[in-house]
Amino acid sequence: MTQAEITRVKESGEWMVRFDAAGAAYGGFQWPAIGEWAEAADWNPAPFYGGGLHGQGPGGYGYAQCGARMVLCETEGARVVLAGNKIKVRRARIVAVDAEAWEALMELCGGAWPGSFDLGGYTHPLPAGLTHVGGSLSLGGYAHPLPAGLTHVG
Repeated sequence: MTQAEITRVKESGEWMVRFDAAGAAYGGFQWPAIGEWAEAADWNPAPFYGGGLHGQGPGGYGYAQCGARMVLCETEGARVVLAGNKIKVRRARIVAVDAEAWEALMELCGGAWPGSFDLGGYTHPLPAGLTHVGGSLSLGGYAHPLPAGLTHVG
């Protein structure tokens, strides 16, 4: 992502992060290629799980499920907050993956992630700029050292 794109997404608040397995999400949903818009065919704006594309971001920084790939998505349209834990949207597109996604996320959050991460099965190192995880940090199977600047979890 360019600096201008990061600034635009940060100012709009229309973004979320999520983990997946090479584009495969919970329930078998397959995300399209980076930059292509995905739309939830089962969209339902009611505040319950299901019926949308799910992730963590402004309004719902709770628990991020584990996966082999971390992605940053730009979202479009209504955001539904699910118990303060997640958000769901009708449309989103992946704009960055793994190292590039972490780099952008560090700018979006100033190095302090308000929610939780489950890094079980995640094979990439966390960014040096990560200083704070507001919730839990599950590390089962995570094989990298934590960043030296990470001073607070939970």
